Amino acid sequence: AVVLFFIGMKYDSNDNRVIFATSFIFLFIFLGFTAMDLFSRGQIRVVGSPLMAVVSDKVFDKPWLPTEEIVAHGKEIYVKQACATCHGDEGLGNGPAGIALGARNFHEEAGWKNGRNPAQVFGTLTKGLNAMPAYSTISESDRWAVAHYVLTLGPRAPEVTEADLAKVGVDPNQQGAGEKKQRTLPVNFAEKIYLKEI
Repeated sequence: AVVLFFIGMKYDSNDNRVIFATSFIFLFIFLGFTAMDLFSRGQIRVVGSPLMAVVSDKVFDKPWLPTEEIVAHGKEIYVKQACATCHGDEGLGNGPAGIALGARNFHEEAGWKNGRNPAQVFGTLTKGLNAMPAYSTISESDRWAVAHYVLTLGPRAPEVTEADLAKVGVDPNQQGAGEKKQRTLPVNFAEKIYLKEI
């Protein structure tokens, strides 16, 4: 009744009626293809946002050295930080967002642009690389832990040298080396500054 009288289709030409009816056909086609795509993807599990830093109080002495504890913690951070969104649950680079972005497959030995030892992976996590954002807002220990974890998914990683550590700003001979606090602004304060600037 609304279409016939208030929109005026009852008094309109047959051409306009056909166009109006056809628009619904295309709408149903669009919804059908969208539903087919959505329901054919299987279960997609999103644990968190890759843009939101995970807060962790875990601190490791000499975190560049792999241990069972740091690897286990790295797996935990990998899940909480939603790294699987790009890299996949098994680190195959087949996450929902990673396929289009060409995310790193951690099982492959070749092709690591910044290198494949823990310090080099830590550097990539800290500074980012191409489509991958920097994760400098999560703690150093957590970044080291994630680096060790992802390297366990592939062939044995090369050993870390002092030169590698120097490149990422770590002096292994310094007392208490291993954790420098990252200076960050509280989110609410940063938002206020940003909104004032624009």
